[in-house]
Amino acid sequence: MNLGLAGTVDEIKTAAAVSPIPVALVAEVTTPSFPIHGADAFSIEVLAASDGDVRVLVELQLSMDNTNFVEADAFPDLFDLQDEERHIKQITPVPAMYARIKMTGQSSNDASTTVQIKVFRQERT
Repeated sequence: MNLGLAGTVDEIKTAAAVSPIPVALVAEVTTPSFPIHGADAFSIEVLAASDGDVRVLVELQLSMDNTNFVEADAFPDLFDLQDEERHIKQITPVPAMYARIKMTGQSSNDASTTVQIKVFRQERT
């Protein structure tokens, strides 16, 4: 049964092509941008790993021109990671042309913490 939907899944990496992305201690890390225009909806999947405690705030930043990124008004944080479980959040409708992920380690976050990020874009065929 074809519902007229297709999609792509991309793993988000650092500018140096590293994944999972290190988010040590209280570091603030921003990923390179990725396009979300043309999608009917998209979702973000994250999975943290650590030798100690995980505590990472994950936020979505948006841009219309792929230059000036902001956190959208009244848009909640994506995740407050405190475990090593997979988390997925759907975002619909698509709010901008481009997005990137900002991760901030919180006070109890371990130096070994990494976060794997995947983005799924759903499109009509």
